[in-house]
Amino acid sequence: MGSLGLGTAGAAWGTTASLYVNGLTLLAMWHVKARKLGKPTPLFTLPSRAELQRLLSFIVPMLVALCSRVSMGLSITIGATALGTVALAANQVVESVYWLFCPIGEAISLCMQTYLPSVLAARRRAGAQMRRRCERASTCAGLVAGAAAGLSVVVRPGLFTTCGAVAGSMARAAPALAAAIFTFTRMCGLEGSMIARKQMKQLALSHATLALVLIAALRRATRTAGCGLQHVWGIIVLLNAARTLLFRQVVRRAEVAETLDEAAGIAQVVPNIAETHPHML
Repeated sequence: MGSLGLGTAGAAWGTTASLYVNGLTLLAMWHVKARKLGKPTPLFTLPSRAELQRLLSFIVPMLVALCSRVSMGLSITIGATALGTVALAANQVVESVYWLFCPIGEAISLCMQTYLPSVLAARRRAGAQMRRRCERASTCAGLVAGAAAGLSVVVRPGLFTTCGAVAGSMARAAPALAAAIFTFTRMCGLEGSMIARKQMKQLALSHATLALVLIAALRRATRTAGCGLQHVWGIIVLLNAARTLLFRQVVRRAEVAETLDEAAGIAQVVPNIAETHPHML
């Protein structure tokens, strides 16, 4: 943007270049890992029909979920635009801070995706224990991240703007911003649990449905007299809370099924003494 004089287009080119560098770096890392495995693993190859079906069963639901999440982000900006210039400027700051702290929740989700499958393979009932630990960790992380996000736009508004009206709008939205970060972080661990269990269809359907609900709710709210940026972000809090409750219900049902499956497996291994040795009773 500066040295090459490309302006805004320079930001787009820089982002594009970083994505290609990231892709090449991952390919190089995979090449090194494949050599350590001791098996010839080509970097590029056409998948077989069976491999393609397995890939699509994961890619399509994830694509739906990601597109739904992108539409949620766009709907926030569109909703703020309908509230006027001051609200839009304040939302640019609030939303940027929100996405700045969201990777904390994403990290928890990635941990669940990485470690939960091996935990379930070792002992299926342990999945519920890991979920409870994840919920405690995400609660603590969400409280800290939410407080930091909310305070950043209230204590130091000068970092973002010199306009008093914009700073006031940011301050009014700060509690909702903090709550949105907290609920998002709480939701991420449960989302990671669903991905680890390959509950992709439920995940995609939930995200798509809630995205439509969010768009309708923001459309209605921004057309109501007295609506401010804090109300827009209040709807985001409700959305994240709804996702948390819905995902938790799906995960709990999976945990009950896993417990029953493990109990059935133990029953097959341990003989029923009443049938095999009734005289011992």
